[in-house]
Amino acid sequence: MIGPLVAKEVKDLLRDPRVILPFIIGALIMPVMGFVLMIPMRAGIEQAIAGARAVGFVDLDGSAHSAQLARWLSERGVSVVELRPGPPGQLAEQAASRKLSVVLIVPKGFGESLDRKQPANVTVLNVLKEISFFGPASSAPIINLVQEYALNALTSGTPLRPEVVRNPLRTSELTYLTSKGVQLPGDPASYFALTMAAFLVPLLVMGLALTPMQMAATSMAVENEEKTLETLLTLPVRPRDILLAKLLGMFAVALLGSALEIAGTLAYFFIVFSQMPLPGEPQLAAGAAQLPGLQLGALQGFIDPYGLVFLGASILLSLFFFAALGVIVGALSRDVRIASTVIGPLGFLVVIPSYAIVFMSSEMMGPALRKALYILPVTQPVIAAKDLISSTLPPEPPLYLAASLLFTLGLLWLASKVFAFESLARLQRSLESLAERLSRRKRSTV
Repeated sequence: MIGPLVAKEVKDLLRDPRVILPFIIGALIMPVMGFVLMIPMRAGIEQAIAGARAVGFVDLDGSAHSAQLARWLSERGVSVVELRPGPPGQLAEQAASRKLSVVLIVPKGFGESLDRKQPANVTVLNVLKEISFFGPASSAPIINLVQEYALNALTSGTPLRPEVVRNPLRTSELTYLTSKGVQLPGDPASYFALTMAAFLVPLLVMGLALTPMQMAATSMAVENEEKTLETLLTLPVRPRDILLAKLLGMFAVALLGSALEIAGTLAYFFIVFSQMPLPGEPQLAAGAAQLPGLQLGALQGFIDPYGLVFLGASILLSLFFFAALGVIVGALSRDVRIASTVIGPLGFLVVIPSYAIVFMSSEMMGPALRKALYILPVTQPVIAAKDLISSTLPPEPPLYLAASLLFTLGLLWLASKVFAFESLARLQRSLESLAERLSRRKRSTV
């Protein structure tokens, strides 16, 4: 009996524009955002690259060193534009008319300080039209080149070499992760990007969870509006079978919607990163310190492939739980408006405990709390992702997956106990009253 009900549910969902349209919109939002963001990002990067290749030059020293500095910059791909001396306002006007964003002012005494082997002074004037997120070029590449010239001048005629003065100590750091028994190159800061993945998992799970939960709640609420749920309850079918059939049908369609959202998110990143222009000129920041990078070879033994499989299965079970929660909320809602009002606050079921997990260490949680978090479908993907990256997974993942599934089925079983016509009507009135209070509270805070 469940098979025909599941097939009916899938067909009804795919035909209902109120269910399918949010999937399509959700899949299109991220690529559109990528295109919208790409325009100012690309313009800002191109402006930064172009601005770093040109500099206004004001020589107040008139020494051999200031002239050599101008040639030094030109030989390293920087277009040096001579400007007339003047106050900052006039210099900014000259720079803006030549589309320059950085002006280098060499004061009097620059060459004399270098000849005496003393630190020399320079002034850098940044010219901005406005302050924006993707602003003009940073002056750091120009300053690095000036420092490189000064370093060469200060070490000239001495046994010291510039590269020795710049980096007097060669260090080699290693990191040993005792929980994984893995030795990694570099310091712990090099692996900060990996730990950020634990922060993204709650957002990912919440975004994916809202899709089946909203869809299931909407579909069930529509059945209440059209009185078809009452008709189903009069048939010789167990309420548990009705709930399970609707859940399976909605979950199958929800997976399609989640796949569309994931595809849209991947398209967003592809659009943004593929449109970033790359500078084709030699590196301007010669001698600049290199940031520690994460080597892909270092990840061997760091991420357990078996753990990735467990994480994927855990996310699927979490989606299944939220679909079940949506079915229950929709069944208790007289209309779509009430269902939408209640679904919003339920999203915090993911956010609040998830970020508590991210910031708590394993010692702070304790064994009992960790087991509970691994059993609950709401928190299991988050703690699994954190342990997969920063620690080790527990030795019994299949048991936790089974416990998560049983938790969801148990929730459905409890719901089926009150899924009779009389009790359902009474619970719908209670939920309607709660939704009205939430709506009034929301309006009062606006």
